[in-house]
Amino acid sequence: MRSLPLLLALALPACAAIPKGIVAADQSEKPSELVEGSPLYSIIARGAIAPIDHPTWTDHAGAAADMAPEEPVIVVSDAALGGAGDDVRVYSTWYLEGHEIVNDHVAETPIAVTW
Repeated sequence: MRSLPLLLALALPACAAIPKGIVAADQSEKPSELVEGSPLYSIIARGAIAPIDHPTWTDHAGAAADMAPEEPVIVVSDAALGGAGDDVRVYSTWYLEGHEIVNDHVAETPIAVTW
């Protein structure tokens, strides 16, 4: 995880500008606002990607039936919050691609898992 900021820093200069054809049709030619002097365009409507507010869980056999063994996942444990490590959650990055955020609780602590 320590290399993540470096990877992001290396990837950002290579990002291309947003082509006008991608910007939502209901947007004017002007950006909605400027952020540090750069235009910010709205590509999809706010709220268009629904979060997962009440996740459901399966056991290992159920996950194995739906996921490839090499599929990347996000793991959250209550051990990171000072707990005993008894409450462990595994989030499929494939599933998160369609929702981008899970609002959940680990050991009664609210968390937001984003992708």
